[in-house]
Order: sequence, then structure tokens, then C-alpha cells
Amino acid sequence: MVRTYQSVRLLPVSLLLMSFIGCGPTFIHEPLTGEDPAVLALLGVSAADLKKPETVATVEKLHRALQTRQTSVIWMLLSKETRDTLDALASKHLQSNGRAMLTDRRFPTSDGAKNTRLTNLVALYLVPRPIRFHAVTNPSASDTTAVVQVTNRKGQKRQLDLRRERGQWTLHHTDYSYLPVIPDILPSKLPHERGTPQKKPVTSTPDEPAEAPAPESEIDTEDQEPSGSTDDSQEKSDDLDF
Repeated sequence: MVRTYQSVRLLPVSLLLMSFIGCGPTFIHEPLTGEDPAVLALLGVSAADLKKPETVATVEKLHRALQTRQTSVIWMLLSKETRDTLDALASKHLQSNGRAMLTDRRFPTSDGAKNTRLTNLVALYLVPRPIRFHAVTNPSASDTTAVVQVTNRKGQKRQLDLRRERGQWTLHHTDYSYLPVIPDILPSKLPHERGTPQKKPVTSTPDEPAEAPAPESEIDTEDQEPSGSTDDSQEKSDDLDF
């Protein structure tokens, strides 16, 4: 019995741990992928809705390019007919080209004169400050046209016409009769710059000149105080003089 106890006592601890671990349950860790179907059902969203359509991704890319004024990206995401229209407008009215007109954001007005207007490109091609992009149509691989709706916080909506060209979706926009103006964000003028009359500065009245001291011959020596006393008014006058 003593020998048996000593053999168990000398059994390596690692073997004991392995024996205990082997007796317990086996856990398998697998990463969670996707969304819970029950949660999607409560939200009224299907798994297919989570996949962003290519047309919506194109409009969102155009929106970012318009915000950051990346002319090369904007030009690439416009249809050929749209770019031809921009080149014709710039050449006729500005002796320039469509790319330069997009960079300057100055478009010719429709009044016939050679006037230009600083144009809000986001509002021109989309809507002011869009926040939502929705695919109205779900084109197949063989379709060459599609429609995407954009919406802003004020509820303004616009349906955009897209064309598949050069293997990618592009925006088709050829009407430039309406040019949304960039709002004036300069700080308001100061009151005196708006024509408000300025207050006249208040001028202080000059102090009356002090009376000149009487000649010594006119001073009544009998009224003088004896030496050693000091007149307070005289001290103040000396302080002002010096």
C-alpha cells in the first residue's frame, strides 16, 4: 500500500491535468458571420437589401467627388453626352472646356449674355446636402440604363438617370437651364457697415483755468498763518504743478 501511494504521489501533475481535461465537455469556438435573421425580420430588411447596388455606389462616389471638387473623378463619372454638352457650353460662352468649367464652377446663364453664375455642383447634379441614396431600378447585367433616387433632410428628392458606359455606370445630365447658386456664407456685416449711423464721440468740456495768484503786494500778511502750519489747498496745488 505504501508503494502504491508513493507511485500515485510521484505521478506527474501534467498527466493529472490531462486526465481531468479529457473528462470535461469539448468547446468549439466559431466566428459569427452575417446578421441575425430574427433581427433583420424585425427591421423589415432582407439579406439582399444589405448588399449595396452598383448604381448606388456610383452615385455615392460622385457625391464625394463633388464635395471635394475632384474634377477628374467627376468627369469620369459623367456620361459621354453629358461631357459633350459641357464642352459645347464652355466653348460657346467661355472659350474654355467642360473640365475647366467644372473646376471653376462658373456656368453660363441662359439669358443670352456672357454672364456666368457660381454654381453649387452638388445641388446641380444631385440635391442640396443629400443624405440618402436609393436604387429605384435593379438593372440586370445586360441593361444600360438605371434610376437612383437621392433625398436630403428637407425631403427634397430627385431621380437620377444613369447610363452604363465603358463598363461602368455614369450620370446622364444635359439640362443646364437651372443653375443653383452657392449660398453666401460670409459673416454678416457690422452695424456701421450696414449704414447704421455712428454715435458721435462725447467731447469733454475743458476745465476752467485756475485763477492766477495775487501779487505779493496784495497779500494781506496779517491773515497769513504762522510759519510751521500748512494749507491743504496749497499742497494740492503744488502736487498738480509738479
